[in-house]
Amino acid sequence: MPFQHPEEIGYGYVIERYAARKDSGHARYLVLKSGRFLQPEWLHAEHFARHLIDDSATITDR
Repeated sequence: MPFQHPEEIGYGYVIERYAARKDSGHARYLVLKSGRFLQPEWLHAEHFARHLIDDSATITDR
């Protein structure tokens, strides 16, 4: 299956909503990559995790 950028097929909002969203001033994908949300001393850990859980519950195949 050839790769298609989400913006090319009308799903650009997916990038903004699920990857670039900034709950704590940092883009979500950077926080996930760094693993900082797993550190209890990070002040935004619970807030970040709650938003991630809420968004994951709304994702569908459509």
